[in-house]
Amino acid sequence: MSFKDKIKSSAKPIVRPMWLAIWHRIAFRVNSMIAGAVDPLARRISLLEMGTPAQQDSGILSSLSALARAFSVQVKQTELSERKFADTLEGLTADLRRLEERLDQSIAGDQQWLRERLEGHIMRDQRKLEDRVEFLRREILFEMKYGERTASSASSEFDRNALGDSAEPLQARIIAPDKLTAFGKGHYQLNLGCGLHPLEEYINIDMRELPGVDVVASVDGLPFEKGDVEKIFSAHLVEHFPQEMLKRRLLPYWKSLLRPGGVFHAIMPDCEAMIKHAATGEYSFAEFREVLFGAQDYAGDFHYNALTPDSFAELLKAEGFLNIDIRARGRRNGLCYEFEISASSPS
Repeated sequence: MSFKDKIKSSAKPIVRPMWLAIWHRIAFRVNSMIAGAVDPLARRISLLEMGTPAQQDSGILSSLSALARAFSVQVKQTELSERKFADTLEGLTADLRRLEERLDQSIAGDQQWLRERLEGHIMRDQRKLEDRVEFLRREILFEMKYGERTASSASSEFDRNALGDSAEPLQARIIAPDKLTAFGKGHYQLNLGCGLHPLEEYINIDMRELPGVDVVASVDGLPFEKGDVEKIFSAHLVEHFPQEMLKRRLLPYWKSLLRPGGVFHAIMPDCEAMIKHAATGEYSFAEFREVLFGAQDYAGDFHYNALTPDSFAELLKAEGFLNIDIRARGRRNGLCYEFEISASSPS
C-alpha cells in the first residue's frame, strides 16, 4: 500500500462520521421544512372540503402557491447547506493534503537524521576496529622481531636490516675504567652514540671503538645498574631507532638507569622544520633526503624514525618523564635542522 493510500485509509474513519452527521442534519431540516409546509395545506384542504367548489378551487391554488414558495425557500436553504458542506469538505481535503505533505517532510527528515546517525556510528566503530587491528598488528610484529631477543642482539638487528648480512651481538667493554671511577656510581653522565664527537665532561659511549670512546656498548645494553646515572645525553642518536623500539625498550631502559631527578637531554633532527624549509625551497632535496634517512655510510648510520619537538615530548610524557623543556626548534646545524629537548625522571 502506498503512503497516500495509507493516509486515505487513516482519514476515512474520521471523514465518514462527519459526512453522516452533516447529511443527517440536512435531511432532518429538509424533512422538517417539507412537513411544515404540507401540514397547513392538509388543514386547508379539510376546510375547503366543507366550502363551495369555487372556494375549494381558489383555496387549493392558494395553498399550492404557498407550498411552492415554501419549497423554493427550502431548496435554496438546502443548496446553501450543501455548498457549506462542500466548502467544509474541500477545506478538510486541503488540511489532509497539507498533513500528508508535512508527514512526507517529517519522514524524509527523520530518515536523513537516522542515516546520518547510523553513518556516524558506523564510521566511529570502523575507526575503533581499525585502531584495534593496528594495535594488535604492531604488538605481534614487535614480539616477532624483538620479543625473544636480548638487548644487544636487538640492537644488532638494525645492522642486518641495513647491510643485508648478519651482525654478532655487541658485548659491552669499558675502555676507560678510571674515568668511570672518577664520576662514581649515582653520578655517571653518559654521552650515548658519541661517534667522532666525544665530550670531556661525559662518559663517551659508542658501538665502535673510536678515539675518545670510554665504553664500547650498544645503547640498550650499557654496563650500568638502575639508578647509577645522573644524566644521559645524546646528539643525533634517537632517530636511528624505530618508533616501537624507542617507546617499548629504549626510553623505559634509559629512564630506569637515571637516579631520581636525573636528567635526559637529547638533540635530534627536527622533521617539522625540515619539511617546512623543503617546501619553500630553502632546503635542497639532497640535504633533506640524507638527514631523513641517514648518510648510510656504515652499520648504524641508518635513520629509522622522523620526530618533531612535540611528538618526542609526547613520547617522554607517556613514559613518565617530568619537566619536559623544548630548548630549541628548527635550529640549523650543518645539513640538518634540529631541536633540543630535556626532561627529568620522577624524584
